[in-house]
Amino acid sequence: MVEASEQLGNWAQTVLLKVKAVMLASELMPPCIPASVAAALNCTSNIASITWYSALGATWYLVKVENSQGYKTSCNNTVTHCDIPNLQCGQEYSITVMGMNGVCMGPASQPVTLVSAPCHNTGIQASLDCRTNSALISWTPGNGSLSFNATLQSLQDPQKHNCFTNGSSCNIGSLPCGQHYNICVTGYGQTCSTSSKALVTLDTAPCVPTQVNVSLSCGSDTASVSWAASSGLVSYYTVTAVDDNGRTLTSNSNRTSCDISGLSCGQAYNVSVTAMSVDCTGQRSEVPRISTAPCDPQNITTVLQCDTNTANVTWTASAGANGYTAMATDRQQQRLASCHSMGTSCQLTSLPCGMRLNVTVQADGTTCNSSSQPKAVVETAPCIPTSVAAALNCTSNIASITWYSALGATWYLVKAESSQGYKTSCNNTVTHCDIPNLQCGQEYSITVMGMNGVCMGPASQPVTLVSAPCHNTGIQASLDCRTNSALISWTPGNGSLSFNATLQSLQDPQKHNCFTNGSSCNIGSLPCGQHYNICVTGYGQTCSTSSKTLVTLDTAPCVPTQVNVSLSCGSDTASVSWAASSGLVSYYTVTAVDDNGRTLTSNSNRTSCDISGLSCGQVYNVSVTAMSVDCTGQRSEVRRISTAPCDPQNITTVLQCDTNTANVTWTASAGANGYTAMATDRQQQRLASCHSMGTSCQLTSLPCGMRLNVTVQADGTTCNSSSQPKAVVETAPCIPTSVAAALNCTSNIASITWYSALGATWYLVKAESSQGYKTSCNNTVTHCDIPNLQCGQEYSITVMGMNGVCMGPASQPVTLVSAPCHNTGIQASLDCRTNSALISWTPGNGSLSFNATLQSLQDPQKHNCFTNGSSCNIGSLPCGQHYNICVTGYGQTCSTSSKALVTLDTAPCVPTQVNVSLSCVSDTASVSWQ
Repeated sequence: MVEASEQLGNWAQTVLLKVKAVMLASELMPPCIPASVAAALNCTSNIASITWYSALGATWYLVKVENSQGYKTSCNNTVTHCDIPNLQCGQEYSITVMGMNGVCMGPASQPVTLVSAPCHNTGIQASLDCRTNSALISWTPGNGSLSFNATLQSLQDPQKHNCFTNGSSCNIGSLPCGQHYNICVTGYGQTCSTSSKALVTLDTAPCVPTQVNVSLSCGSDTASVSWAASSGLVSYYTVTAVDDNGRTLTSNSNRTSCDISGLSCGQAYNVSVTAMSVDCTGQRSEVPRISTAPCDPQNITTVLQCDTNTANVTWTASAGANGYTAMATDRQQQRLASCHSMGTSCQLTSLPCGMRLNVTVQADGTTCNSSSQPKAVVETAPCIPTSVAAALNCTSNIASITWYSALGATWYLVKAESSQGYKTSCNNTVTHCDIPNLQCGQEYSITVMGMNGVCMGPASQPVTLVSAPCHNTGIQASLDCRTNSALISWTPGNGSLSFNATLQSLQDPQKHNCFTNGSSCNIGSLPCGQHYNICVTGYGQTCSTSSKTLVTLDTAPCVPTQVNVSLSCGSDTASVSWAASSGLVSYYTVTAVDDNGRTLTSNSNRTSCDISGLSCGQVYNVSVTAMSVDCTGQRSEVRRISTAPCDPQNITTVLQCDTNTANVTWTASAGANGYTAMATDRQQQRLASCHSMGTSCQLTSLPCGMRLNVTVQADGTTCNSSSQPKAVVETAPCIPTSVAAALNCTSNIASITWYSALGATWYLVKAESSQGYKTSCNNTVTHCDIPNLQCGQEYSITVMGMNGVCMGPASQPVTLVSAPCHNTGIQASLDCRTNSALISWTPGNGSLSFNATLQSLQDPQKHNCFTNGSSCNIGSLPCGQHYNICVTGYGQTCSTSSKALVTLDTAPCVPTQVNVSLSCVSDTASVSWQ
């Protein structure tokens, strides 16, 4: 049993292994070819639905799609159908299906063909032939379309209009008017159709307006037109009126009525209405006919016969007139006269006098008459003025004429004629008039006539008037300025029998006159400063006549009083004032005369003035004289004044720098009683002064470091001279303070600093050594470097301020010791047995102690020795070393190393590892060592 069991187990294992091998082989085999592949297209979405039968061994499937343009796409699924979206429109696709397992892709199925839905038609355009309402539709065909259908559809039109074509355009004719169509172009492919996507519209021409009605208003140039609205898309309506001569008037409206204006009179018009769209002009409506009123008669003229008040009226013929009526009306439109004519003229008779009448002519028409707007005006002759009266003004010899108004007169003409044949006149728009130019001593006959713009009315009954005597003329007056006597003369006026010459002034209460039968007289002893008006009166038979021309006479001005003179110290001008003189003063003359006879004058039209140009140190006599055009008045009382001394000139200053004392000199000035010299700063503060009766003095104790103005004033009796001339003195600079000195030990350069000194524009620094060596530096600022100090010296350093004139005092000295000099003559000797070095040198000036140093690159230890002398010993040096020797000297503040390079080599070290070999053949030994 055990053996049988073992045999059965081995068999089972064998079978199991075989099964596993078969299964493994099956998994490694590719799936079979999918069969019955079919493709269906959704025309709306352009999605392809692919189906097939399952393939043995396939666990999932891959569908591949490729069009003729090379576009590729795919889908996969575990079941036997798959959808492929986003197919390109209008393309033919080849579709294959492959089974897949976890290892292999099976062979592809037989390809099936599928054509996608056509692409949308684009670029759709529509144009309308407005005359025939035919539409031409064009488009850009979408890919995949084989034929096309263009469709026009409107909500108002129940009929659908279309056309079929294989091309890219077609024509749809006989469309109804006034429709709004939506246009669609459908493309038909192999299995699907595709409509156009963009919305395109077309409007046909608007329909013909109906129910056209035209009404004409008599007396205007406008017709009112109305109509029923047109079907369709109407932008506006155009109303057209055409007369028999072909002249056309138009008017546009976006409503169903409008007024068409500008119609010509006496014409017949054909009126029509047309509906207009953006693209089309519709058909014209029915044509009513209207006739306008006759034209107004033009060029109406009137000619008045003034003596009979009859008006001849003429005009030009007007179109459409059957006859004419001329009318004369007053302001209240009351007809006062009329006449009728079949021609172009008639007479208006028996018109009333003194009226302004409107004359109109009306043309009679068939249905309407013309207006009475064109008119002419006729003014009938004025009526006769009544109650004429004349009065004479003896003073002016003017005749004043008055009368009652005359109907129709717009102005009046007054005529006056003298007994000697002299004629004059005046005119006015009112019922009085003055005749100024009557000849003196004449008898005049005076009449009045009414006037308008056309006629002169009849003259009034005449009245008589006698004129006044003539004016005296040529009046002259001359004045004797010394005696204030006036001689008056004149030319006697016609008709005068005696004369009176009169002088009268507002300021003089007395009237001065003289009587004579001649043509001149004399009036003496007139007061000064008076302005007289001169009148010469002539006495005739009934009137007296004064002279017309204004003649005046001014007597000599009176003497100025209360003269006052004031002198302003520090100027060359005196102010003079006085009380005004009586009389006609043109100006005043102020005179100033010095004791040498030199004269200054100044004119003024006021009661004060300044007289300038006075010389310094002089005495002047000052007076005032009033001047008129013809006379020079008497001189006033004399005032005496003295001017200020002259300014000292040529001021010079010499400064003593060590004491800051200035010697001031000047030249003497006229009128001076003494002199004062002053020194002031920029703020005009007086810092020093000195007084002298001569031409020099000293300004002592001047402050240091300042630029001072020096002026000299001359002392006078009432005024001193000015301090304008000046000299300038610069005092010596002040002492610099806080001087400090610092030494650069490396460069032996001394840096000196200090505080600025007042008045110094630059500084001088001096340095002097204990051995008499001197050096210096200068600068415009408060520091300075002194190079090249001698080594090992003690220096005394001072600072002085400088300006353009003086050197200021030196500062307190400061001491500085320069760096020690280099040590020289360095020598080194070696004791080879002990490797001890003796170093010696010549000490540099200024060194107080020394340090000798030996240093080697191989020996890390530095060997040195300190001493106050000029040599020292350094022992126990290692063998075989090369040393550089330096000797440093130490001064008060600095140290200085030796400059020359000196070296020392110690004794060589003992050789080691000595090896000797002897050659047996020869007598030579070979030796080597380290």
